Amino acid sequence: MARQSNEERIAALLRRRPGLDDDEISQLTGIEPRQQVNQICRRLERRGVLTRTAGPRGKIVNALVGALSRNAPSTTLRHVRRSDVGAKTAPPADDETWHLPARDDLTDTLLIVPCSKSKEECVGRQTAGSRIGNRLPASLAERLDRARAANRRRAAVDERTLAPAWQRYSGRFYQAAGDALAEAVRRRLHLLILSGGYGVLLAREPIGLYEAALRTSWWPEHVLERVLAGYTRRHRLKCMRAFVSRTTAYRQVVERTDWKAAGVDDAVLLMPVGGPQDSVSRAQGDAFAALLSGTTLDQNWRSKAGLPLTCRRLV
Repeated sequence: MARQSNEERIAALLRRRPGLDDDEISQLTGIEPRQQVNQICRRLERRGVLTRTAGPRGKIVNALVGALSRNAPSTTLRHVRRSDVGAKTAPPADDETWHLPARDDLTDTLLIVPCSKSKEECVGRQTAGSRIGNRLPASLAERLDRARAANRRRAAVDERTLAPAWQRYSGRFYQAAGDALAEAVRRRLHLLILSGGYGVLLAREPIGLYEAALRTSWWPEHVLERVLAGYTRRHRLKCMRAFVSRTTAYRQVVERTDWKAAGVDDAVLLMPVGGPQDSVSRAQGDAFAALLSGTTLDQNWRSKAGLPLTCRRLV
């Protein structure tokens, strides 16, 4: 019989005893150092084999949710192709111990949030509001406009009514973020929304209704990544905070953006851990509100529903 890999040993243990933390897995399997267990479990989480959520004692525990494929790579991560947006190695794994100190001044920070399926049926045509194309180099603005036009029909874009993007969306994130979004708009912070129908939006940008999740295949030539980088360069921003889910296209777009080339020296993904999607979206909103209020975020922070955050530092 072939010798089991460490991944297979961990999966077999969790099949018998779900809910173990990394220290317990290390002790029961003999896999050392304990950091190796942590790296394997996070890799299996990214592949959808297990989930990692906060346990009753506050430690991250693991539960098997999928099959372990023998054909999946066990020792290396797949590098994202970045030929059109600048060569760069794959980002590091999520940080176990991290600390983002409170900041009152966010004027040098790009804030990125997702759109939502739920939208307000606003009445009238509120056409006032800046458009992101006005904040980009002309050639890049034209490229985004062409991509938007190509996607209008398949996204079922309806612009008979228009409303500012931050008020149009009404999903769980927007409910939880609430006054913090209004505060960000009032302070004219650099807040961008990744959108299934429009690609990238300024928070104030007037938009219609549409029915489409974000699909990277709809936005060729890395146009979304280029827009994020182009906007960042134009405004000479040095910091980036993105509030996304761990397994969505929103995360992919942010990770594929070459932040270092855009001039950013502090780029971080903040992603809630565990729970159903509604709870994850609300946790994103709670974290956004915490950041705007000047709260320090770290691995000990919890959303109102008790969900922790993971942090992935991209720069």
